[in-house]
Amino acid sequence: MAVDVDIYVEDIAGVIADGYTTIRLYRDTTPDGAFSTNNAGSATLVAGTEEYTITDASGAAGSWYRYDFYTGSSASAKSDPFQVLAYQFSDLRAMLAARLGACRIGTCSEDGSVSKLIDATLLDDGVDAKFSEGAWIYLPGATAADKLRRVKNDGFSTADGSFAPTRDWSSAPSSGDSYQIFGLFPPTDPNNSAYGGATNWGSFINQALRYPVVDEVNLGEGTSAGKKVFSLGAHLYLMGKNDLRQVWLRTTDSNSIATDELANAHGRYWRTIINGPNNLSVELNPAPSTSETVIAEVARRYAPLYADTDITEADLELLLRCATWKAYEYLNRIYKGRYEAERNASWLEWQELYESVRPGMVVTW
Repeated sequence: MAVDVDIYVEDIAGVIADGYTTIRLYRDTTPDGAFSTNNAGSATLVAGTEEYTITDASGAAGSWYRYDFYTGSSASAKSDPFQVLAYQFSDLRAMLAARLGACRIGTCSEDGSVSKLIDATLLDDGVDAKFSEGAWIYLPGATAADKLRRVKNDGFSTADGSFAPTRDWSSAPSSGDSYQIFGLFPPTDPNNSAYGGATNWGSFINQALRYPVVDEVNLGEGTSAGKKVFSLGAHLYLMGKNDLRQVWLRTTDSNSIATDELANAHGRYWRTIINGPNNLSVELNPAPSTSETVIAEVARRYAPLYADTDITEADLELLLRCATWKAYEYLNRIYKGRYEAERNASWLEWQELYESVRPGMVVTW
């Protein structure tokens, strides 16, 4: 997948004065990797421009990056390692379950069989046959039919550190295959059903993604024909019709510096137009010029995730705190108040962060 990597060069004048002409981007799978090859793209440095975006055509949600400055004959020291803020559904489920002490991530230490997954490191924790009994085994790299199993009763072997599933796999787990062990809930709906499926860790992630945050939507530029009506219909799956907060007109000068002006100030005004259940538009008067971009400020939700490789750019800590609250809320409900303290504490931890991004009152003038 393609990943856009944003890089901010604070002292661009100093970097250019040192003779550097290019930013080179390096990708690796871990923060302590070698980062030895310029494998993620590059950009030419421009005087007066501090912000650069390099598209890594082979990036992934979990990729790590470093960059350096290059002259053609020498290079600066590489930056500290960093990740782009995008996370895969499979990783989010595991991180959430781990917060509740209900997930283990591992790698098969040797080839198993259709009735055995082997990881010798499990011997450090498993002391008898009942270790992780009834837990869900998830194989992210397996075919859909083999992804999800449960550990059978007395299904752990203290001889070789292996789990036996309640139902054989069609293909045996191999050395180096990654796996995840989940407690309390399965990672996904084991029946793959839209209705009536089991509660799962993924459902708590998707519940958390439905809480709105303030965001901007680019509705396009003005036209020479004097276009006045700009549609938000394509964005309504992420927002409601009452979530439009403000409209701005943005101009950008030759130095790429943007300036925003309210679309309902200085003799201008805008109004909403509702045309059917799936269309919301704003009408601006007078029409924006060709140098003005219409920006709508909205309270939006993040799109739900379905496949393991689906990604979201939601704030990780905010997302996991909300999903943790949702998990404890469910546990407290089905266990009739046993998890009330955990539910209340996790709600407060989420609110502590959510207050900074929660859509509030809009003041216009």
